[in-house]
Amino acid sequence: MDWDNRLKTKEKALQNLEIAEIKSHIKQKEERINILKKQLEELEEDEDIKDLKDRLEENSSALRGYFEREIVNLGKQKNIWENRRDKYQDLLQRICQNIECLKNNKQNLIEGRAGDIREIKSIEDSMKNIKKGCIS
Repeated sequence: MDWDNRLKTKEKALQNLEIAEIKSHIKQKEERINILKKQLEELEEDEDIKDLKDRLEENSSALRGYFEREIVNLGKQKNIWENRRDKYQDLLQRICQNIECLKNNKQNLIEGRAGDIREIKSIEDSMKNIKKGCIS
């Protein structure tokens, strides 16, 4: 179970780092977009500014699309890691069950051996008694 917890912790840490990095990129790009919008509002409306606004809109749309795809990809990666974690948990549970079964089998064998030893001892004692009876 320790490995499972460590795996889960590492997976979550990796996911958190990736998400934090993407959020940081999104925040930086949004700040940049807001700065550019303010600069555009301060300038006179002419053809060059209209072109800049169009390009800004295109870039904003492209960035939004990029980060939306990244969020989808992170969701898929998260699902993959969760599936792996679940498989490892199932495997660990089966291994624990096998260990418990083996412990029970070992105990049964120990008890059976003890019974066999008692029976052998009893037979040996009977043979000694029969031998003594024959000799006397």
